[in-house]
Amino acid sequence: MRAFVLRSVSESAEVELAEVPKPEPGPEQLLVKNQYAALNWADTQIRRGLYGNLPNLPVVMGAEFAGVVERTGPGVTEFCAGDRVAAIGQHYCGGFAEYATVPQERAIRLPEAVSTTQGAAFPVTALTAYHLLFSAFSLRPEHSILIHAIGGALGSALIQLAKDVGTRVLGTTYSPHKIPLAKEAGADLVIDRSQADFVQEATAATNGSGVDLIIDSLGGDTLWRSFDALASFGTLINLGEAEGWPQGEVRKLRDVLHSRSAAFRCYDLEAAEPGSARWRKGVDYILERLADGRLKVTIAKEFAFQDCVDMFHALESRQFLGKLLLKIP
Repeated sequence: MRAFVLRSVSESAEVELAEVPKPEPGPEQLLVKNQYAALNWADTQIRRGLYGNLPNLPVVMGAEFAGVVERTGPGVTEFCAGDRVAAIGQHYCGGFAEYATVPQERAIRLPEAVSTTQGAAFPVTALTAYHLLFSAFSLRPEHSILIHAIGGALGSALIQLAKDVGTRVLGTTYSPHKIPLAKEAGADLVIDRSQADFVQEATAATNGSGVDLIIDSLGGDTLWRSFDALASFGTLINLGEAEGWPQGEVRKLRDVLHSRSAAFRCYDLEAAEPGSARWRKGVDYILERLADGRLKVTIAKEFAFQDCVDMFHALESRQFLGKLLLKIP
């Protein structure tokens, strides 16, 4: 079968189209004939060697994908051939290929109201948004939140889920052209970090009290500055380093948190334990809202299978508003 393989990591490394053996489903695994796969920022970090937990190379890339179950391995009880499914690949790999195997606990049966394109686009971002708001935090209507990189796919999902609760949503972006999309999704205030100090703006917008929850996927200096925008007893959750690994001393962090009685958490989707009761609760929550339209996944562009490298470059340009999908013939 054909697949896009990463053989090395560096700023100049690219995925390569290659012929690789068609996988066989093992115990409690599904063999999925892929139809669409989505690109995530984590994929670009893996390509560049900047991801915190790099897979063994060479590797078929692609964290999330959707298609039809072709065959099941021994012990599969929840799926059968012909089921439409979305999936998050083990080690966030396997999607950019004609076929993929996936453990059944990492697969999601798609209801009729959820299209295959939506199926490929929602698992990582929407489930991440759910667990950030309701597992790592207990979001309530009276809270206020600040989302960095609010113009991205994760930001869009966070806005919609938070507004569904009734929470006030603030956000930041370095891409002014993404502000209208964030506001259309429901954001109450979007701060252009190229023009304004987000700490001052967020503090002013909350009458000096600061926000209750900050979701940071940027790291770098933005992470450290974000503590200054937290309310007393607030929480900051970091889940990425798009601007680089944060620098600083543990003692400094302790003192900052102590002064606000605040909390600092890190987040990884794997902590929700695929297949667990917590995982299933999140899946059900997201599918219900996708099916009834309360949650919408914006798909910015579909790329032909042979244009996978172009898809990476497009995401890294930060110009697109929504998910980028690879159409698999």
